[in-house]
Amino acid sequence: MDKEFIEIYTENGEPTGEKLLKSEIHKSGLIHATIHLWIFCCKNEILIQKRSKNKKINPGIWDVSVAGHVKYGENFLDAVIRESIEEVGVVINKTTLKKIGVFFNEETHNTLIDREFHHTYIYRTTPDKINLDFKNNEVDKLKFITYNEMKQLINNSNEYFVGSNKNYYNCVMEEINTTI
Repeated sequence: MDKEFIEIYTENGEPTGEKLLKSEIHKSGLIHATIHLWIFCCKNEILIQKRSKNKKINPGIWDVSVAGHVKYGENFLDAVIRESIEEVGVVINKTTLKKIGVFFNEETHNTLIDREFHHTYIYRTTPDKINLDFKNNEVDKLKFITYNEMKQLINNSNEYFVGSNKNYYNCVMEEINTTI
């Protein structure tokens, strides 16, 4: 959404209280906050999404289960819940949601500069709570992959997933592995 206001953050990850349109933040390369949610059922069921071909950043690329910007005035937990419903149709149970950390990422996409802190969560659910046929204007496809497939993709592919921060993906996978 181009009319979405998000908050500007400092290089230390602190909110400034200043808001700007998301499109302007990306155009200027200002730091902001996002959420990442990795949904899994077991080692053989880690949910990933294929980003819509209509997305301005990384269209048609496989990505984290759920990712989105934190709106101005919104807390991280509310952003996780909202984005999960919007992108994959999953209603999150707050009591089993686990925050695993905050990761900084910076990438340039044509004229857009994406500098953001990913507030990253993992969420264990059951396969019957996931509708793999769920689609919207942000997501073209959902699928499960195994833990081992994910590890192979992280180590052997630079184009399959959004971003190139293998340390980030490995950290997430370790957290999922210790939670299973």
